[in-house]
Amino acid sequence: MRILAQPFARRVIICYTIMFNRIGLLVAALVALCTGCQRSATSASPTAASPITASPNTHDTYAWAPCVVVQSPGGVAFNVQMAAAKRLELAGKLRWIRLNTSIDGAGLQYHLEARRLGLNVMSIVHLKDLERAGWEQAFDALQAMYPTDIWEIASEISNPDPAVNPIPITPDYYMQKFKALHDYVKTRYPAAVLANAPPPGSGGAGPTELETFFQQGLLDMDVVIALNVYSNTTLSRYATVIDKYATRLSGKRIWVTETGSANPDNQIAWVQEFYPRVVNSIHPEMICWYAMWGGDGLGNDNGFGLLDQVATGSPIERPLFKALVGSGS
Repeated sequence: MRILAQPFARRVIICYTIMFNRIGLLVAALVALCTGCQRSATSASPTAASPITASPNTHDTYAWAPCVVVQSPGGVAFNVQMAAAKRLELAGKLRWIRLNTSIDGAGLQYHLEARRLGLNVMSIVHLKDLERAGWEQAFDALQAMYPTDIWEIASEISNPDPAVNPIPITPDYYMQKFKALHDYVKTRYPAAVLANAPPPGSGGAGPTELETFFQQGLLDMDVVIALNVYSNTTLSRYATVIDKYATRLSGKRIWVTETGSANPDNQIAWVQEFYPRVVNSIHPEMICWYAMWGGDGLGNDNGFGLLDQVATGSPIERPLFKALVGSGS
């Protein structure tokens, strides 16, 4: 999971997701083949631009999936981001929102407002809370506080950034703990839906980690298969893993919990070009955009946000947001 630069402690992810039917997949495939555009891969950190070689149609967001990642600071940032979420929902562009949780209750107002707006919520249970409180104890505490439809159990466990994971863990250790938690939750909270920790979205580590999860028993569990993807190379490697296990993945729900472009000028093209590639390669049920807001100002703004200058109370709407809500080119 990617994190806001200071002064904010943590970045909440807004995810816009979509259920793709067979017709949608076919349309996406045809359009993707006809665009002829190429895009450079984003880097592993949320700072690199993603240049393209063609100017997008600034009004065409046919491939958008209605799920977004949202940062969780209170005050002005809460008001601005959830007002933006409401506009996206009213425009038919938002049905899911991906949010952080914390044992201390931080960010709860986002979950409550999302429910008031009629949105579905994917909640991230962070590794630091799981390790400090105990995995079962942490889940007990969080499920009692946060209204949630899907619980994502940790995120990018091998990410060495201490702001993401104070102590990175191995896939083997994660699967041992996750399987025990899965069995506990299914017994005590049978209606709860869990998702695995999405592997990193850039480089080769993510697909390798996902395959290790599969080998360690993930495919035997009743969970959503989650992954992040930020580059064509990583997408291709994920597709190889998905194809290898296609038979056992039949009937499984696959979600892309993060994708996006760090160059605001390329975000519309990312939706037009990369989203169809994702659909055709790994056939996800949902794709989540990272993020509604990526911080303000030099050194804090990571470029991925649909909005800028959120903390000022006078946000700047970037082109993709405008296209999604129909407020201009």
